[in-house]
Amino acid sequence: MQYNSRVTKAIWDEDSGTWKVKIQQGDKTIEDTCDVLINGSGVLNAWSWPNIPGLHDFKGHLCHSADWRAGYDFAGKRVAVIGNGSSAIQIVPELAKVASKLHNIVPAAASACPDCPLEQLVAPDVPVILHFGLDIKCSDHH
Repeated sequence: MQYNSRVTKAIWDEDSGTWKVKIQQGDKTIEDTCDVLINGSGVLNAWSWPNIPGLHDFKGHLCHSADWRAGYDFAGKRVAVIGNGSSAIQIVPELAKVASKLHNIVPAAASACPDCPLEQLVAPDVPVILHFGLDIKCSDHH
């Protein structure tokens, strides 16, 4: 596995039975082959902020799970997490251990675990604000 790399081309070569890939790493381009190619890029590689009026007027720490900045100390802070998808299912229980107050705003059922009862998706003692009518829209590429 190679971090800080971007696959710019992947072509199946029927004759050799391999993938021909081009990988951009900074200023250099690497050409390589592989027998198995797993696309693990996901939608979070092209993330965007949700369309929430006033979002960027917020004066506190604003972060997105797809652009997580290591090093911010959430200990003792009042935190609100909007969403309950696969990222929030992982983030909320960890934040609950250190935040002085944590709210999880749930705009829709969790697509990552649609049959899970809500109490299994959040940490104990975390207030969950059920707001299924919340008008949060991401850009069209989501």
